[in-house]
Amino acid sequence: MHLAMFDLDQTLIAGDSDHLWGQFLADRGIVDSLEYNRKNDQFYQEYREGRLNIHEFSRFALHPLSQHPMSKLEAWRQQFIQEYIQPKLLPAAFKLVNHHRNRGDILLIITAPKFLTVPPLAKVATK
Repeated sequence: MHLAMFDLDQTLIAGDSDHLWGQFLADRGIVDSLEYNRKNDQFYQEYREGRLNIHEFSRFALHPLSQHPMSKLEAWRQQFIQEYIQPKLLPAAFKLVNHHRNRGDILLIITAPKFLTVPPLAKVATK
């Protein structure tokens, strides 16, 4: 038995789930679209350049979550997965995931996105 580790973003899905979550919030009008998209894009660029201030990003990303009950967040999460994540699943990655699953390997997703989205994304990503 072996351990097969996968990253979520840009490996199992064609995109960055944190950035996509921000787009989802803005598209739904949950946050101020213009300002939130601007900041979301800025943080994503800083991340790609290796200069992201994780504390600033965390305050930015978690603030909207703190304004709503968990039941609403869970409903949004389901919509997000269906509309923003499932269309970005990478077939070649899932072929590899299934190869490891069929061998009996332990599957592990290592990723940095928020706790709210990762557990259900992992279920979708490893089906």
